[in-house]
Amino acid sequence: MVDNTIKYQDFPGEKIKLKRIFTNQKLLEKAVDGFSTPQKIKEAQGDFYLFPLPEKRPQLWASYVSSLDGKIAFPDRQDGTLIARANWLNSTGALADYWLLNVYRTYADAVFLGGSTLAAEPDLTGAVYDRDLVQIRTSKLKKKTEQPVNIIITRSGENLPAEHQIYHHLAFPTWIYTFTDSLTKLEAALDFSFKKINLKDILQGRMEIKELFSRDKLFVIHSSAQKSGECHLNFLAALKKIGINRVLIEPSRYVWQLMQAGLLDELFLNFSGIFVGGDISLGRGNPFGLSEVPLGKIVTVALKEDNFFYTRQKLYYQNQRKKNDEI
Repeated sequence: MVDNTIKYQDFPGEKIKLKRIFTNQKLLEKAVDGFSTPQKIKEAQGDFYLFPLPEKRPQLWASYVSSLDGKIAFPDRQDGTLIARANWLNSTGALADYWLLNVYRTYADAVFLGGSTLAAEPDLTGAVYDRDLVQIRTSKLKKKTEQPVNIIITRSGENLPAEHQIYHHLAFPTWIYTFTDSLTKLEAALDFSFKKINLKDILQGRMEIKELFSRDKLFVIHSSAQKSGECHLNFLAALKKIGINRVLIEPSRYVWQLMQAGLLDELFLNFSGIFVGGDISLGRGNPFGLSEVPLGKIVTVALKEDNFFYTRQKLYYQNQRKKNDEI
């Protein structure tokens, strides 16, 4: 039986407090005016700024913790949280890293999750586990849902762990997004019922939007687009149409695909003071060429003691060079 309660955690202020050492004031001239940072967030990490939303799709964020040599998981244990928790010189750095992930989920309307991540972390959801942040979502940010929508991304429909709790959790809306030609494989992989929705029905206004945000059904949204890029662009457009304005992307492979398409807007990249080696990094085996490389401008940098630091980066792409003289 699935435990449908959120296992909220304590995040004591003194253990999550960071020292802000850099703020890019020039870049923040482009931030949205008139928004004040909720007190708990401001006391822990300083002001949290928001940049204007894209017109035709949600704003896309990603958050990772990396070793100092750029690795996001151990080869023998690919639970990404271990990169933070293995830092025994900094007993609270991992907690602060995890709390910041909860902050980003607080601002997000939806969280994207991947099948391989679910397989590696049996208890994983995209929920907010700080009660104070949940209250901020509802009272301050006026979100549609108490918890962000959990959206599981799968191309093949075959890599999803059938026994995972997330499909039946009633604390948040859960959707799976896939290709139409993968539905048969998905139905074989998951031995329980779900409601299928063609992406065209959302784009063309034939879907009751309120139903999508219900928490007692699992929805599988599928696209019949033949090209992967078109499929994902249509899905992002559909999310924007139904009021999902900010999305936190957690699957690393999908993050890299978005960067290749010039769509990822911001990267929250934290560094744990450890060295891992191996080859598990963002973009593993799929490098950018010199003429394609994205750029990141630092928005803020913060420290936790002397071997854990936290960055926020705004991303720029080669197709923006002529539009932005600052690049």
